[in-house]
Amino acid sequence: LITARFELARAILDPVAMTAGTVPILVLAPFFLIWFGIGRASSVLLVVIYVAVILYIYAQRAADNLDPVYEDAAYTLGASPRRAVWDVLIPGTVPQILGGIRIALAGAWGLEAIAELLGSQRGIGKIVQVLAGSTDILGIFAALLVLGAVAVVFDALAALLFSHLAGWSEPARTSGG
Repeated sequence: LITARFELARAILDPVAMTAGTVPILVLAPFFLIWFGIGRASSVLLVVIYVAVILYIYAQRAADNLDPVYEDAAYTLGASPRRAVWDVLIPGTVPQILGGIRIALAGAWGLEAIAELLGSQRGIGKIVQVLAGSTDILGIFAALLVLGAVAVVFDALAALLFSHLAGWSEPARTSGG
């Protein structure tokens, strides 16, 4: 949200975020394995980087998409910049940011499985790797189905939680023709 309102912050952070978000996980993973070792830390940090980039982009876009008339009205009514952020910018961007969290959560499941394939000693990625080594195709499909089911359940829970957190915001409607 800060980078959406301050050009200097945007000029500094945008190139870093965009570069970090475009480096494929298979390129970045070996470096993380070298720097942080084989284990949970490297897998988690890989996922954190990609999720942070997604949330950065969604928060920035949410602030950019907020109609300036709301902030202008707050200033007209005597709000300080700080009050405008707390009373207009944050509540106005929450629904889009929560949508970004759901998308980041969906991507994080796949990224975590890939990161675990590259060196973790346990987890769904390790299970898939062991099953692939024994050419157990049904086992691989079963593991992927379990991963997919867990991801769907977590997405449904996130959607339910977010509908309560942003209850004032109506979901986008599609035209029924």
